[in-house]
Amino acid sequence: MKKIRVSQSVFQEKTSLSFLYEEACPHFMQVEGRRPLKPLEDIREHIGVPPEEVVTCYTIYYGNDVAGYAWILEKPKIYYYILHFYIGDDFKRRGIGKEALLAFDAIYKKKGISQSELLVSGSNYFGLAFWVSMGYNSIVYFEAPAENSPTTSVELELAREF
Repeated sequence: MKKIRVSQSVFQEKTSLSFLYEEACPHFMQVEGRRPLKPLEDIREHIGVPPEEVVTCYTIYYGNDVAGYAWILEKPKIYYYILHFYIGDDFKRRGIGKEALLAFDAIYKKKGISQSELLVSGSNYFGLAFWVSMGYNSIVYFEAPAENSPTTSVELELAREF
């Protein structure tokens, strides 16, 4: 298997990341009723991040190919929160998502963080199955679309220790 690596996204990756974003849009519209977060944009105002929290867009590489991207919010010394995670269609079912998640764990472990959280749509069966298989077994909360959720499905916030 080719080596998986993650790095902070840079402008030179914009074309590849934009392709992945466009590819992800139909899936996110179907399972969440909204578009995914765009790579390489300032999303802080869009998601309402307090100044002490750090938001980073990461590029996920499979060998030399851009295979996916993720937006991660860091609550220093407490947890990292996966705001968005997408692996391109041409790269799915190769263990890339698992290896990328382990790479994120290593990055944040060095910062003294040992917990991760995320929000997954209840109608995203494959995503939900993946996250549960990766140890996201603690339900932090869940909400229906009518409960201030910006999506069209039940959302589950999951957590795991690593």
